[in-house]
Amino acid sequence: MRQQQRFFYRSVWVILCGLLLLFVSQRDQVNAGGPLFVSELGRPFFWPAAIGRGLPWTPDQGRLGRLSNADAIRFVADSFAVWQNVPLTRARFVQSGQLPVDVTASNFMSVLDGLVNDCLESRGCITPIVFDTDGRIIDAVFGRGASSQILGFAGPSVFRGNQILQGRAVLNGRFGTADLQGTMIHEFGHLMGLDHSQLNVSSGLDATTRNDNEVPTMFPFIVQDSENLHLDDMASIGFLYPSQLFLQRGQISGQVLLPDGRGFQGANVIARNVEDPRFTAVSSVSGFLHRGTRRGENFGSTDPSLLGFYQIVGLPDGRYTVEVEPIRSIFTDGSAVGPLNPPADLLFPPEFYSGDAESASDNPNSRAEIEVTGGARVTDINIILNVGNQPQWAAVKQYRRP
Repeated sequence: MRQQQRFFYRSVWVILCGLLLLFVSQRDQVNAGGPLFVSELGRPFFWPAAIGRGLPWTPDQGRLGRLSNADAIRFVADSFAVWQNVPLTRARFVQSGQLPVDVTASNFMSVLDGLVNDCLESRGCITPIVFDTDGRIIDAVFGRGASSQILGFAGPSVFRGNQILQGRAVLNGRFGTADLQGTMIHEFGHLMGLDHSQLNVSSGLDATTRNDNEVPTMFPFIVQDSENLHLDDMASIGFLYPSQLFLQRGQISGQVLLPDGRGFQGANVIARNVEDPRFTAVSSVSGFLHRGTRRGENFGSTDPSLLGFYQIVGLPDGRYTVEVEPIRSIFTDGSAVGPLNPPADLLFPPEFYSGDAESASDNPNSRAEIEVTGGARVTDINIILNVGNQPQWAAVKQYRRP
């Protein structure tokens, strides 16, 4: 979910997760840059339909603010096309009819409940795209006045195993298309199963828009130019729905470790091309496949070997450095990045992978260069955090679920 103000962004994904759990019956158990949800077996959730006939989406019959229904449907189709046109993915999207009613604040919950029940009862899984003409639906769901801040929200709503069967999206017609476009593309990323990304966070949080093109569309806060995907976004969608080109791209993987050898969950790891470090860059969160504190007991693996594991994918040929940084403390609740909410409070300085010199006391600015060519999978790039004599790392167990 996204809001208008850049520095006053507050997401309500936690509330949405509560609604999501209510939507799923007892017999259909719900099971990160990266996947939004991960199963108990450590497998990211994805839409099988997206790599088959196409992820079906069904718009309602109302207006979207000043846009007519027909114009609103074209607007949605154009936003899905941004993801479909990524060369690294074979995900496809197709309009599947139209809802029989105009969804409003008075019938919103009954319509969505009915669609979820139909999906659970195998009567057909419809993913509604709701046009909240004047913001009243958002006010009804999130409280009076919320529609002045929330531009829209979206995400999966029914799962089976690690497959997404149904989702939903709500778009706020109180905002114009210039405001909504980047938000819609961001929310459709969530709908497809993508998590937030912290890549190039300094460019996303500074007081200027001149470098916002360095920030991924899946960055938690609104920035300018978010309708244009970054390589980090493209790699993430390719990871879930890989094309042949994605399979020919390189990968770097390894573990983020504490000085005692334990894996550390919740660090942001970035591979940057030496020649183009801001744009040819892809991120991963350590422990993204492991159970955390954000999703609930049915999400993520409990395999201890995955606690510090990271996997950076979709890398073009070239030389890369790998760096690690904390997740910013402002990224909480619906703005969270990775499996932890709130982020781990371990205080460690940003540092680079140092190659043979890697240790808990190496020079944090010592940068080993890693060659990625021919779709190579470079493994065991392990980073030992330079926590020094800080006592905080011993308390990290409070973020681990058994």
